[in-house]
Amino acid sequence: MNNKTNYFKIPDCYFEGWESAKSLAELPRLPGLYAIFSNYKLEECLYVGKSQNSIRGRLSMSTHKPNLLAKLNFKSPCYLYKIIQTDDVSEINFQECFAISVFRPIWNFGEVDWSDEKLVMEEKLRRFRESFKDKPEEWRKIEEDLVRRNISLETYLYS
Repeated sequence: MNNKTNYFKIPDCYFEGWESAKSLAELPRLPGLYAIFSNYKLEECLYVGKSQNSIRGRLSMSTHKPNLLAKLNFKSPCYLYKIIQTDDVSEINFQECFAISVFRPIWNFGEVDWSDEKLVMEEKLRRFRESFKDKPEEWRKIEEDLVRRNISLETYLYS
């Protein structure tokens, strides 16, 4: 990845439903998504993740490398969170994939070159499929729906 900073403007509509927190103590103990930005300008997303139990608990874990890196590398990282209370794991996985595609967090993909859209899409699809590895029945239903609607998984996720 080159050292140029290529920020893109995230449309305000994508921040609907998201709340901000200045510290871990402000994060909820509820399930949902979280995004770590390098600062409050919300130009550079570092990481997007999910927690099925507690967003605060997930980010407080001493082994959560993205949060540790943000604290070490940036003076005041900004945390965004979106509460999603559901027992449907595929819904939270879908929401995470969507947030990743919109915010384009640099640490979710390591050194992936964001200008290579094909490579980025392949990685997103791989991660989505992987989230169903222990749920073959749910994955089979998604595949049947794709065939029935005659669309690709890429279209299904990102249209």
